[in-house]
Amino acid sequence: DVFEVQEQIAGRVSGALNVALATPDRERLAEQPTNDLEAYNLYLQAEAIPGSDIESVRRVMALLEAAVRRDSTFSIAWARLATFRSFTHFRTPGAIDVASAREALDRAVSLAPDAPMTYRARVSHLDFVERDVAGAHALMKEAVSRYPNEASLLRSLGGLEVSNGNTEAALT
Repeated sequence: DVFEVQEQIAGRVSGALNVALATPDRERLAEQPTNDLEAYNLYLQAEAIPGSDIESVRRVMALLEAAVRRDSTFSIAWARLATFRSFTHFRTPGAIDVASAREALDRAVSLAPDAPMTYRARVSHLDFVERDVAGAHALMKEAVSRYPNEASLLRSLGGLEVSNGNTEAALT
């Protein structure tokens, strides 16, 4: 079981580093995001694509779309797809229909409303589609207060702080 192996590796790494994982962090590591290994493989392939150029982003979205076609309940894949659709709408106006970004976001929220990746997707939609920077910033602060050890949320909050001119807060 790939997910069990993943959980064991995380436990060994934290033990080797002498880091105690809090119960919520251990529980999240133990969660199985999908029962479809091919959908998970597609998701991992999408996550492995570097770069934010439009061609790379299109490849990521195609893989995520394939993953959610295989498993329509794969909340993390829906959240990542929503994030990338919102980002693409912002970077390349007209390339992504706002309704498709909203559809992916709504699906992620319906499946896992409080998951870290759903928070990121909601923040991206507020920032990139609705252009509500203050709302995105407030929501990201809420996400970080809820998941203070989630590196992707901390990084996103830092980016929002920089875009707001708060370099000191970003560094903190």
